[in-house]
Amino acid sequence: ARVRGRAEQAARHLQSALDADPGLLAARYQLSLAQQAMRDNDAWKATLDELLALARVRGDRLHEGLALNGLGEHAWREARYADAEALIRDSLRRFGGPADALRTAAGIANLGSLAAIQGRFDEAEREMSRALVVFEDAGQRAEVARVSKNLGVMNVDRGRFTEGRALFERSLALRQQLGLQRELADTLVSIGAADLAAESTAAAEASLARAAAIFA
Repeated sequence: ARVRGRAEQAARHLQSALDADPGLLAARYQLSLAQQAMRDNDAWKATLDELLALARVRGDRLHEGLALNGLGEHAWREARYADAEALIRDSLRRFGGPADALRTAAGIANLGSLAAIQGRFDEAEREMSRALVVFEDAGQRAEVARVSKNLGVMNVDRGRFTEGRALFERSLALRQQLGLQRELADTLVSIGAADLAAESTAAAEASLARAAAIFA
């Protein structure tokens, strides 16, 4: 349910699992992702704090890293960019196993996005492009869509509207294929903003109206 964008349904199932067994770290992590998608920031933060504490007690480096990365994303949402970078970099030190390549790539992509927000565009492009290659090789279409959209935003911020539009279209197509409606709307908002920056008012209105209908 969570992967298919039904965050509220996912949260109910995951909370039921945790009510039956509070020690299920994987379920607690999945619940944090559902709460993040629901934009329930207080519940999201509380779940991540609980996950971090339990993981440290058990010496579970994987879930400790996942919790730190999530807390970094939470700090990012609150525009605490220095805290976000520190937490995400700390999380990467917990991902050392052969199965951790995708988690590492996700953290690197986030660091790239944070660099872009702060105007460090060359660093941002380098980090996000590194992550994108890993996701492409692994066939992780949802992550390819996410990083492509963020790279598109960065290109638009640099005035590269053609490159940005191509990346947005790729993200849009993948999110349509996967049926990720909220994420699809998020890409449409970025397309609308890019069209506004390029003074294509009618195109911007069409994209933003479509996004608004999905959000509604």
